[in-house]
Amino acid sequence: MYRMHPFSKVFLVLLMGLVVGYSGSLAIQNGNCPIRFAVIGDRAGTSIPGIYEQIVKEVQRLKPDFVLTVGDQIEGSNDTIILKQKWEEIKTLFASLTAPVYITPGNNDIWDSVSLEYYKRYVGPPYHSFDVKDLHFVILDNSIDDIDTIFVQKQKEQID
Repeated sequence: MYRMHPFSKVFLVLLMGLVVGYSGSLAIQNGNCPIRFAVIGDRAGTSIPGIYEQIVKEVQRLKPDFVLTVGDQIEGSNDTIILKQKWEEIKTLFASLTAPVYITPGNNDIWDSVSLEYYKRYVGPPYHSFDVKDLHFVILDNSIDDIDTIFVQKQKEQID
């Protein structure tokens, strides 16, 4: 059975609050700078073929300023050939988007040192930050089951 990490739940609740509260747009009080973004969910587990591709097409139609994923873009495998194929598939799928895509790692994306290396090769660092208009966003690596405040603080220090 799939278990969502508690940190992910908090993040999703906050993010969903922003999406619901502001209809997908954020307005900076001092800058009046609306931002349109799309959040794409988990693809691992019992995903139905073709659905994720439909979602990506719909996101492209909406033309957001950026796209954010919530983790688990691939179904992990210890076979490096399969692992490479899965990341190539994601790379091809997201290539159709004109907006920047910021991938958040999940426990199906990174689970050991080999999967971490593939993630870095195809996606980049598992935690980083980016700016959109006047806002600064931080993506933390929540793929580690035993995440703690020291781990989070270390990531934040390295990306600030």
